[in-house]
Order: sequence, then structure tokens, then C-alpha cells
Amino acid sequence: MPLETNTVERSIRPVAMLRKNQNFMQTLDGMNAVATCLSAAETARLNGIDLEEWLNDYSAAACKHAYAKGWTQACREGKDPNKKIQK
Repeated sequence: MPLETNTVERSIRPVAMLRKNQNFMQTLDGMNAVATCLSAAETARLNGIDLEEWLNDYSAAACKHAYAKGWTQACREGKDPNKKIQK
């Protein structure tokens, strides 16, 4: 059986195009964030997951969680949302 890398080459093409068009990011953290997002998007695509629908569901769940924890109220009051909120 001959070795084939077409699947891998097609999957990394968006990364190569982004790198070419963006002329690298300004920081290492920026590059890590882009690489993480592209990796998650490609993994979702390969597993047949609709990324837009998943992101909408995830965002809605994250907002519900933040509201349940009282983070939105703490932010409105100017408190640090990373500190434990006492009720």
C-alpha cells in the first residue's frame, strides 16, 4: 500500500494560508491561540461536527454558567470575577 499524505496536506492548508497572509502574529500567545482554534476547527470538521452550531451551544452554556455563578453581577459592580464570590 503506497504512503499517502493528501489528507494531512489538505488539513494543514488553512494554516499555511493563514501564515502566508498574516505574516505571523505579533506575539507567541497570539500564535498559540490561532493554532488552538485551527486545531479545534479541523478536529471538529474531521469528526463531522458543525463548528458554528457547536460554538453557539457552547457560548450559550458558558453564559448560563456565568450568570448562575453571579459573575455578571460581580462585573457590573466592578468586582474581580476571578475571586470567589460569597453569597
